[in-house]
Amino acid sequence: MSTHYCRSNPTSSRYGQHWTSDEILNVFSPSETTYNATSEWLIGSGISKNRISYTANRATLAFDATAEEIEALLDTQYFLYHHAHTQDQALACDQYNVPAHMEEHIDFITPGIGLSKRSKSRKEPQKLAKRQFNGTSFDSYGQNYTLADCSNGALPQCISTLYNIPPQTSCHPDNSLGIFEFNATYVQDDMDLFFKYMAPQIPVGTAADNNLINGAKTDPSIVLDGSTYTPALESNLDFQIAWPLMYPQNLTLFSALMTDSQLAIDLNTSTTATQFGSLIEDDAIDDLASALDASYCTGSSNSPCGVLEAPKVLSISYGNDESDVPPAKTQRLCNEFLKLGLQGTTILVGSGDGGVASHKATCIGPQNNTFDPQFPASCPWVTTVGGTMLNPDGTLTSPEVAAYTPYPPDPTEDYATSGGFSNHFSAPSYQTPTLARYFYQSPPPYPSYNYTGPASIGAGGGRFNRLGRGIPDVSALSLNITTVQNGSPVPVSGTSASTPIFASIVARINNERLKAGKSSVGFINPVLYANPQALRDLVLGSTVGCNTTGFGAGSGWDPATGLGTPDYTRMLALFMSLP
Repeated sequence: MSTHYCRSNPTSSRYGQHWTSDEILNVFSPSETTYNATSEWLIGSGISKNRISYTANRATLAFDATAEEIEALLDTQYFLYHHAHTQDQALACDQYNVPAHMEEHIDFITPGIGLSKRSKSRKEPQKLAKRQFNGTSFDSYGQNYTLADCSNGALPQCISTLYNIPPQTSCHPDNSLGIFEFNATYVQDDMDLFFKYMAPQIPVGTAADNNLINGAKTDPSIVLDGSTYTPALESNLDFQIAWPLMYPQNLTLFSALMTDSQLAIDLNTSTTATQFGSLIEDDAIDDLASALDASYCTGSSNSPCGVLEAPKVLSISYGNDESDVPPAKTQRLCNEFLKLGLQGTTILVGSGDGGVASHKATCIGPQNNTFDPQFPASCPWVTTVGGTMLNPDGTLTSPEVAAYTPYPPDPTEDYATSGGFSNHFSAPSYQTPTLARYFYQSPPPYPSYNYTGPASIGAGGGRFNRLGRGIPDVSALSLNITTVQNGSPVPVSGTSASTPIFASIVARINNERLKAGKSSVGFINPVLYANPQALRDLVLGSTVGCNTTGFGAGSGWDPATGLGTPDYTRMLALFMSLP
């Protein structure tokens, strides 16, 4: 979107002049033709006008219907699916149909096709015992720890030293860092132990501001294979990484729980042809988008619409395989990230933990060997963060390496930082010169294809889409980050760790800009791609997966580490030089 580039382009006189919510509402509304056609179709099919509700810009309509009504409307049959282990339920159908004349007006309908396939980092509760510092007390751990131990379990001082991040002394009241979680929050007892032994500058009892969306709980539990767990590991990790870098700035938790109680039809807000799909477990991110933007509301009666203020920076460590989310759905949600960026929010998303494979360690395409990127990491309006590990020599002064560590008991749980090329999104203009240089200087050793639709994936034996948006954009440390889980120090790995690191750095830069009377940085990709010298280029490692070594790191941008890792001092100087 040219306007987005203008407001985010470091050479533009309009850099940093973010949009208002009213401007967003007007620009992203569907046409009057689409609004009228959809209303007439529903009313003509027996859905009375008083049962239909619309979002503020009429981009989504919702209504209650009986099973018989909706199955007749969409010529389909719905089923209630039960997850054998978690007991979760999901309403879905195998396919649905709309009249031919409505195809150009509808992006997707929910509930629809697809079941939950949420990507998880390598932190399942069953494996925590295998990753603890057995026999090491908190006292001895703190007393004996030096920077030479960072490769065995990085503490906050490792991260701040590695990326030249000084302590923060004062906070602008308008600055904010939000961390998104899927129906989870951190455990305060674990946080207090972390503060006491690993971040003593933070007072015990320090707590985040909680924004619980659509029925999310502050202390949820799940039953898995007969045992009860609190799914707090992800939250503990995110907040224990961000808080030492941000303190005394407070953090905000955004936690969402998906529940579909109404049928929602999202109307086409573009002029391009549409495809159909449904919400998968990106529904939780949908509910986050609804809470931040009333024009996006999906119609769930429990989902708040536009009631929350967007943070200046938002860190998201969740995702799905791009192949599991219908193209129209990814486009619509990606547009929501575009809206937030236009209003001055920086969104950072983890690239994934499966290398070039899916989070299930599988590949796609007719020969099951085509690489499968992650979404929303593949959205061109977010900053996607890959993962690194310290150099094998264990020092903080040697160049980092693209993260990879095998897990011999179960190869599907190997951790490899994800990277590659999107099938759903073509390369954005801010990235095309960089990708052209990459393909000229370091062409991957695999055949490629040009994506024209789902049927073109893997065409001619191709492993990746030559025209796709490249990921990641940047990287940060992601292997063996020390956290406190269930009262014990536990090293955790994954791009779920690198994402809040980079998000914290951006939030720190915002703090300095706001104190200087400037705007938040908003969407940062155009600035970073135009100024790669602000990052540390990495040339070691690769994105292992699909029985290959994946894409290797090399000079300049690459699909293993992106533009490189942050240097706070360099990045601060760059963004402070902008208007």
